[in-house]
Amino acid sequence: MRSHTPSIRSLFLCYIALLAAGSLQASPVINEIHYNNDRNYIANEFIELYNPGLQAVNLGGWKLTGGIEYIFPENSLLEAGAYISIAENPSVLRSEFPSPQRELRILGPYSGALSGEGEMIDLLDNSGAVSYTHLTLPTNREV
Repeated sequence: MRSHTPSIRSLFLCYIALLAAGSLQASPVINEIHYNNDRNYIANEFIELYNPGLQAVNLGGWKLTGGIEYIFPENSLLEAGAYISIAENPSVLRSEFPSPQRELRILGPYSGALSGEGEMIDLLDNSGAVSYTHLTLPTNREV
């Protein structure tokens, strides 16, 4: 009769598979979207990206599309484990966060506006392929 306990060989193969999966390059993700409601006229909207990968990513030529449009300038490096914000108005955002806990990297401005009605925001890599999609939901949904 066969035992149901895993063998040393199968545990070793699982370990190797996990190591290989961990070494795959993770792409930047949309970590946070801050949009204004209809009654707020301060130009402090932003989208924050996070790089969960183990290597830096050059965002040069990448784009944010959807409610807004933004093309990252050449050599926009996002280090591993780092964040970057793309702001409607970078000066206003910097004035609202004068002493951040971590260095706050802010790019922008972008064109267009984020909507409280819900929308899809895409992060496109420099080949135009969708790297990440974020769907925001309406803020005033009736239940």
